[in-house]
Amino acid sequence: MRLKRLFIKNINSLKGEHTINFDEAPLKGVGLIAIVGKTGAGKSTILDAITLGLYNRISRTEKAFSKSIIQDTGALLTRGESEAVIEVDYEVSKHGVNTLFRSKWTLATIKQGPTKGEVKDYYMEVADLTNQLQFDIKKKEVPTKNEELIGLSYDQFVKSIMLSQGEFKRLLTSDENKRSELLEKITKKLDYRQISTAVFDKASEVKKAHDLLTQLIDSIALKSEEELEQIEQEYQLKKGQLVQLEKQRTLWEGGIINKQNCLNFTQKIKEHQEELQLVLSEKESLKIVRKKVEQYEEIVPLISIFREIETIKKNQETVVSRKGGLEENLKHCTTNIELEKKLNDDLKVKSDQLQASKEEEEKKWLEVEKLDLAIDLSEKDIKNKEQAVTEKQLAIDTLIKESKEIQIAIDQKTEEITISKEWLKGNQHLVELENDLPLIKNLLIEEEQDVNAYEKKVKESGEKISAELKKYSFSDQLITLKKWEGSARKSIETLIDGRVFKHLENNLFTKVFDTVKRLRALEEQESVLKSQGDDHQKRITALNKELIVFTNEVEEASKELNGYQLTFNEVEAHQKRVQWEASENITSIRKQLLEEEPCPVCGAVDHPYTKGQYQKDDELEKVEKEFEAISEKLEKQKESVVNSNNQLLKTKTLLEEKEHQHKASKVQLDELNKEVMKEVKWLKENEIDYTTETLKAFEEEHSRIEQLRSKEEGLRQVTDLLVKAEEVSKVKEQRSKLLNKYEGLYSDEIIINDLEKKKIAFQHHQNVVKEGPNWLKEYEKNSTKLSSNILDSKNVISNETTEFEKTKEELISTKKSREAIFEDKVISVERQKMEEKVQELVEQRKKVELKMTVLETDKKSFETQINGLDVDLKKLSSELIDINTDFKNGLEEKGIDEVTFKSLLIEESNHQRNKLKLKEVDEKETVLKSSISTYQQEKEIAEEKDQLKEESLEDLTEKLSDLKDQQEKELSELEALGGSIKNNEDKKKEVADKIKEREELGPEYKLWMTMNELIGSAQGDKFNKFAQSIVLRTLLLKANHHLENFTDRYLFAPPSVGDNKQLFIIDRYAGNTPRVVNSASGGESFLLSLSLSLGLADMASNNVKVESLFIDEGFGTLDEDTLDQAISALERLRDTGNKTISLISHLPQIKERISTKIVLQPAEVSGYSRIEVVG
Repeated sequence: MRLKRLFIKNINSLKGEHTINFDEAPLKGVGLIAIVGKTGAGKSTILDAITLGLYNRISRTEKAFSKSIIQDTGALLTRGESEAVIEVDYEVSKHGVNTLFRSKWTLATIKQGPTKGEVKDYYMEVADLTNQLQFDIKKKEVPTKNEELIGLSYDQFVKSIMLSQGEFKRLLTSDENKRSELLEKITKKLDYRQISTAVFDKASEVKKAHDLLTQLIDSIALKSEEELEQIEQEYQLKKGQLVQLEKQRTLWEGGIINKQNCLNFTQKIKEHQEELQLVLSEKESLKIVRKKVEQYEEIVPLISIFREIETIKKNQETVVSRKGGLEENLKHCTTNIELEKKLNDDLKVKSDQLQASKEEEEKKWLEVEKLDLAIDLSEKDIKNKEQAVTEKQLAIDTLIKESKEIQIAIDQKTEEITISKEWLKGNQHLVELENDLPLIKNLLIEEEQDVNAYEKKVKESGEKISAELKKYSFSDQLITLKKWEGSARKSIETLIDGRVFKHLENNLFTKVFDTVKRLRALEEQESVLKSQGDDHQKRITALNKELIVFTNEVEEASKELNGYQLTFNEVEAHQKRVQWEASENITSIRKQLLEEEPCPVCGAVDHPYTKGQYQKDDELEKVEKEFEAISEKLEKQKESVVNSNNQLLKTKTLLEEKEHQHKASKVQLDELNKEVMKEVKWLKENEIDYTTETLKAFEEEHSRIEQLRSKEEGLRQVTDLLVKAEEVSKVKEQRSKLLNKYEGLYSDEIIINDLEKKKIAFQHHQNVVKEGPNWLKEYEKNSTKLSSNILDSKNVISNETTEFEKTKEELISTKKSREAIFEDKVISVERQKMEEKVQELVEQRKKVELKMTVLETDKKSFETQINGLDVDLKKLSSELIDINTDFKNGLEEKGIDEVTFKSLLIEESNHQRNKLKLKEVDEKETVLKSSISTYQQEKEIAEEKDQLKEESLEDLTEKLSDLKDQQEKELSELEALGGSIKNNEDKKKEVADKIKEREELGPEYKLWMTMNELIGSAQGDKFNKFAQSIVLRTLLLKANHHLENFTDRYLFAPPSVGDNKQLFIIDRYAGNTPRVVNSASGGESFLLSLSLSLGLADMASNNVKVESLFIDEGFGTLDEDTLDQAISALERLRDTGNKTISLISHLPQIKERISTKIVLQPAEVSGYSRIEVVG
C-alpha cells in the first residue's frame, strides 16, 4: 500500500484547503521526508487526517467518530467554518496490477433554521479511480471496505504505517507483568488466555466424569457364581413341573370341549328341523304365484317387438310435423327475395344522380379555396408587422426607463460619496481594528476552549462538585477550589494517621483481606455441606422404603399377569379347536360336490354353498368375542407390569444417585476442612490470628483505605480543576486588556460580530470614496449612448407603420370577392356533407345485397331439408309394415291374441318380485337340509374323539380348576427366580457398560490431563505466557533485522520459550556479552525502540506490501552522530524496501539533514497553519 495524495480542508488548525501530493515533485521518488513545524502547528493533524479519511478513527480516541462525539468535544472542524473535507488517495498492488482508490470523509454544519451552526453527522465514501467506479455502500461500511482493499485493519494500519516509539520504550523497560499486558495489547493474543482457561475447564469436566464412572462401578453389587448356579437349578426344576401340568391341563380342556360340542350339535339339529317345517309350508302357499311367473316368461321375446312398433309410429308423426313447418318458411323466403331486388334498383338510380351533382360543386370549391389562401397569407403578414411595431415600441420604452434609472443612480452615488467622506472623518480610531480583530478572535477562541475544558472537567468531577461550584461566580469558584485543596490535604493526613495495619503493604493487605473473606465463605460452605449431608441421609431412608413398596407392587402385578396368561391360553386353545371342527368335514364334503349331480347328504342337484361364502355359526362367533376380550385384558396387564418395573428401576437409580451424592458430599467436606486449615496456617505465618472478629477489623481497615483513595482522587480532581481555572483567568485578563481600546463599540454577548460589523463598515466607506469617481464617469457615458439609440428606433417604427396600412386595404378587397361567390360557408364542411350523402347510399345498397344473399341461401336449405324428410317418411312406413308382420306371427305361434298379450304385460312390475321370492324359499329349503345332515355327522365325530367318556363334564371342570391354581402358584415362583437372574444380568450389563464408557473416556481423559499439565490454568496465565514468549521472540528476530541497519554493535538476545522476565541485548564490541536493555543509553534506547517499531510493522502488515511509513517522536534523545546513523539506516530501509518514510520532528538537525520537507507554518496573528512542501 502506497499513499499517493492527501487533501485536507478546515481540520483543526489547518484552515482552508491543503494538498500533499506524494506522486508529484518534489515528494515523488523521495525516500525520506521530514514533517516539521512548531509544537501545536498541526504535525499530528496530518496523521489524524489519514486515519480519519480511511477508518473514521484517530489515535487519541478509542471509538469511531460520530455526530455526538464531534458535537460534545468540538474537535476536528476548524472554528468558524461550515465544512471539513479529507481525501486520501492510495495505491494497492495485487497480482502485479496497481489500482488507485480514493477514500473521502466530509463534515458540515446546518446553515439555516433554529439549529443553525450545529454539526451534521459525518459522511464517507470510497471510489476506484483506476476503473472509474464508485462503490455503492453505506458510510459505516466504508472503513470495512478500506480494510478489505488495503489488507490492514485500523490497529494493524497504525502499527505498521504510523510508528510511535513511546509504547516500545515501555516494552523495553517494563517488568514481566506489565510487559505481558503490553504484548497482549500490541499483538491482541487474548485467545491464548481463553484457550488456557478452556483447557483447564475441560480437563476438570472430564476428570469429574471419569471419577463419577469409577464410583458408580464400585457401588454396584453382583451375586456370586455359587448363588447364581443354585438359583438356575431351582428355575429349571420349576420349569419342568410346569410343562407336566400344562400337558394334563390340555388333555382335560380337550375332553371338556368335546362334551360341550356334543350338547351343542344336538341342540342345533333340533332347531334346524323346526325351521325346515316352516319353509315347506310357505312353499306350498306360493303355487299360484309360480304359475303366473311361468306364463310371463313365455311372452318376454315379443315385448321388445311391441315397444319398437310404438317407437316407429311416434317418429312418423314427428317427421310430418317438421315438413309442414319447412314448407311455410320456403314460401315466406321467396316473397322477401322479390321485394329486396326492387329496392336495390331504386338505390342505383339515386346514386347516379348524386354523383353528377358532386362534380358541379367541386368546380366552385376550387375557386373559393384560392381566395381563402390569399386572405390567410394577408392576415398573417398584418399580424407579424403589427407585432414587430409593438416590440420596437416596448424596446424604446425600456431604453427610456434605463436612461432615467442611470440618472437616479448617478445622483445617489454622488450623495453616497459625500456621506462616506464625512463618516471616515469621524471614525479615524478604527484604523487599527483590522489588525487587532484576529488577535481578539484567537483570545476569545482560546478563552472559550479553556472555559469548555474547565466546565467539562467540572462535569466529569461528579454531580456533587458540579452542583456546589454552580452556586458561585467564576472568581469565587477559583477561591473555593483553593480552599478545597487545603481541606483535602488535611483529611488525607488524618486518614493516614488512623490506619491500624500500617505494617501491611497494599498488595499484602489485599491478599490477607481476600484470605479472611475466603475463610468466612469456606465456613459458610461447610455449614451448607453438613446440611446437605443430613438431607441426603433422610432421602436415602425414604427411598429404601419406597423401594420395598414398589417391589411388592411388581410381584402382585406379575402374579395377576400369570393368571391372565393362563386364561388367555385356555380361550385360545378353545378357539382353535372350534375353528378346526367347524371347518374340517364341511369343507371336504363341499369339495366333492359337482354341478347337476345329487348331493350325497340331501340329494339336491343345486349347490348354493359352492357359489357363496361360508358364514360362521353362533358358537364360533361367541368364542372369538371371548378371545378378543381376554386378549385386551392381557395386554393391559402386561402394560401395568412394565410400568411397575419402570417405577422400581427409577427408584433404584435415584437411590444409587443419592448414595453417590452423599459420599461425594463427605469427600467435599473433608477437602474443605483441609483448605480451611491451610488458609489459617498462612495467616499465622503472616502474624494474623483468625477469629470471628478478624473479618470485621479488616473490613473497617479496608473502608479506611477506600476513603483514603477517594480523598486522594478528590484532591487530584480539585487540583486539575484549579489548574484549568487559573488558565481561564489568565486568558480573560489578556482579552479584557485588548478590548479596552474599543470600549462602547460592542456588546458583551456578540463581541466579534459587533467588531466585524465596524471593520466592514470602515472598509466599505473607504471603497466608496476611492472607487466612486470612476463609477460616475462610466454611468454618464452609458446615459449618452442610450439617448442616441432611442432616436434611431423611433424612425424605424414610422416607416413600418406606412407599409402596414397598405396591406390592410388589399385584405378587405379579397374578402368581398369571396363573399360574392360562396357567402360565409366553409368548403370543408360542404364537401363533408356531400361525401356523407354518397357514402349513405353505398351502405344502403350493400345491406340490400347482403340480405338477398342470405335469403337465397335459406331458400336452398329449406328445399334440401324437405326432400330429406320425404325420404325418411317412406323408410319409416316400410319398417312399420315389416315389424307388424313379425309381431302378429309371434302371437300366433304362442297361441295368444293381442288383448291377452296386453293383459299379461300389465304384470311386468310384479314379475321380478315374485320370481325373487320363489328363489329365496327354494334356497332356504336346500340350506336347512344340508345343515341338518352336517351337524349329525359332526356330532358323531365328536363322540368318537372323546377320550374321557367315563368322566362327567362337572368332574372334569372341578379338576381343571384345581390344576389352574397349582399352575399359578408354580408360575409365580418361577418368575421370581427368573427376575432374580435377570436383575443380576442387568447389573452385570450396567457394570460392563460403565467400564466400557470409562475405557472410551480413557484416551480423552489422558489427553486433557496432559493438556492441562502443559497449558491449562484457572486464570489462563500458563499458556498466555508461553504464547507471548513466542510472539516476543518473533518480534525480536524481526527487530534485529532492522537493528543491524542502525548499528553493528547490538542485537536483541532471543528469550527462552516461556520466559518473559527480562530482555537482554548482545554487545558485540564486548565479546558478545549479554546486557539488560535498561543499561542502554538514551540514544541506544531510541535505536532499540525504533527497531522494535519497524519489527512490529512487519508483523502487523502480514502479506501486505507497505510502501509508506510515518515515524513520530524519539529523535530528541540522539546525539548528532547517532542521529546521522539512524537517518542513514532509514534511507537504506527505503532503498531495500522501496518505501517512502516520513519523520515527524521539530528538531533543527532533522530540517538540515533531510532536504525534502513538509513544513507547517503557523500564521503570526490568526493562529492557523499552512502547509508548504519544500524540496
